[in-house]
Amino acid sequence: MSRLTRGIRSRVFRTRCDEEGGFFLVFFSIILVVMLGFAGFAVDFASWSYEGQQQQKAADAAALAGAVYLPDNVPLAMSTAQQVASANGYTDGANGGKVHVTIVQGSRPSQLKVTISNTIDTIFARAVGVKVKTVSRTATAEYTKPVAMGSPSAQFGNDPYAGMFTTRGRRPGFWGNIAGPDSPKENGDAYQAGTCSFGDNCSGGHNSDYDQNGYYYTVRVGPGAPGSMTIQAFDPAFVAVGDNCGANDDNSNLIGAAGLNKNSVPGYPTAGDLPSVRYAPVTDATNPNDPGMQYCTGDHIFDTSNPPPATTYKVFGPASVPGNPASAPSTPICSVTFPGWYAGMDHNAINKDLVSRLKSNVPFIPSAPVAGQNTTFGAIFRAWYPICQLSPSQGDYFVQVSTSASSGSGHNRFSLCASTSTSSCAPASNVGLFGNAKMSIYANVGSSTTTEFYLARVLPGAPGRTLTLSLFDIGDAPSAGTTGSLTIVRTTDGNDTPLSSCTYSPPASSSTNGPPWNSFQPTPGSCSITGVSSSQYNGRWIQVKLPIPSSLNSCNVSDPNDCWVSIQYRFNGSLNDTTSWTASIDGDPVRLVH
Repeated sequence: MSRLTRGIRSRVFRTRCDEEGGFFLVFFSIILVVMLGFAGFAVDFASWSYEGQQQQKAADAAALAGAVYLPDNVPLAMSTAQQVASANGYTDGANGGKVHVTIVQGSRPSQLKVTISNTIDTIFARAVGVKVKTVSRTATAEYTKPVAMGSPSAQFGNDPYAGMFTTRGRRPGFWGNIAGPDSPKENGDAYQAGTCSFGDNCSGGHNSDYDQNGYYYTVRVGPGAPGSMTIQAFDPAFVAVGDNCGANDDNSNLIGAAGLNKNSVPGYPTAGDLPSVRYAPVTDATNPNDPGMQYCTGDHIFDTSNPPPATTYKVFGPASVPGNPASAPSTPICSVTFPGWYAGMDHNAINKDLVSRLKSNVPFIPSAPVAGQNTTFGAIFRAWYPICQLSPSQGDYFVQVSTSASSGSGHNRFSLCASTSTSSCAPASNVGLFGNAKMSIYANVGSSTTTEFYLARVLPGAPGRTLTLSLFDIGDAPSAGTTGSLTIVRTTDGNDTPLSSCTYSPPASSSTNGPPWNSFQPTPGSCSITGVSSSQYNGRWIQVKLPIPSSLNSCNVSDPNDCWVSIQYRFNGSLNDTTSWTASIDGDPVRLVH
């Protein structure tokens, strides 16, 4: 190759390399811009994702915190959610109006929906025209309160001042019941009787269901409730008169007490009936219209070698979480203990029988829990007695009823009332008083009488879930051969609607731990159990599982008489029975649903 040829080729090669070098420089510059754009979007995207995560946490917390107040107090639910969202960095209108916190009820009254949005500036994305980005997150929560049991009004149990037995209203046909810890569980109180000789959850003579906390009753104060009220208990002390309140059951001498003049009874109540009615014994326990039934609480002692049970009433509140007694202040607003009594208990002349005790002016309790009230036996026995005065705020308060954990044998029966009066039960408006998830009751309604109790309130939001009822000792009728039926119905303003078939676990053949205590089987036809007898059900638990129908979504939560399921009892013989019930709805009480 000549020198000329080599020179020409060398110049051509250098020219092509120079030209290609310029192309790669331009190409790399373009790619670099694109890569920087993607990197910028990645940084901005990470920022948006982090913002979304923080919003979701705040929305979840706000919805969960506010939902516990639904459906009873919508304004408090929303203000609580706003406060929690703000505490987590999202105050409505902050960041120059770019932060928005929107709170509404969900598709059901028990649901709270919280939406948080924030408009933030971009960093790199603005280079391609995206200057701001709005990030939004939503959470929906619902709260299922402990199931309300036993009452749609400010009264739990009978009000004898209102007259004779009716299936609904002022005298619903049952008393609250609480046992002393030395009482046998098979007599019907599953949670306060500490001993047992047979039956479910009984081991070595000890009742494994025993709860030293006793029973809680919720006093739910709604909008428009009175600014002051008195919590009262009817016949709050244990006074042995026998299950059937006969003329001299438990050596009480009710017949003698009924012959007293009210002026001979120190502290005799200003309201209610004369002693001839108030202290009247029952002459025919099978007759639901027997005059003595009206005031027959049926306090009964089982073993006089043990002392009678002392009963303590404490009032707590308000609760920070509705329906949860543990969230109320631990120091009670009021506390009073009533000693127990039975005839001849200490051989003192004033304790010979009811007549001598009623005529005594010796104080029965050291001091009155409400100023100005008498402390004598005659002011307390078979009378409404004030245990606490409140000036409540809206929300939940609790009455805890318990017996001494040390000793006491017998059943104390009582009623409760949140009243605008101090001398009688005048139920406060816009106030509910009901058993909190569990209760023990005593029914004495005579023979062949259909007795109906408000069993459990099921609010909208529960359809699709299951209501589980645990019922203890439901067939302990005293007469041999007596059988009965138990039917669960939906109740709205006193009108009953049959429910479809449910399932139940019949009594187990031997003592077992549970629940469930036996296998489940369908009830025949409607939600009804037949053939209930003492021989099969005494000392035994059964469970009923009721799939909650979607029709309950239409119930009116603002009407205290709606959204209930009730239980109907009917026996072909005399019914004087103590039983214990619990109710729960499956699933977490407070949960996120979206």
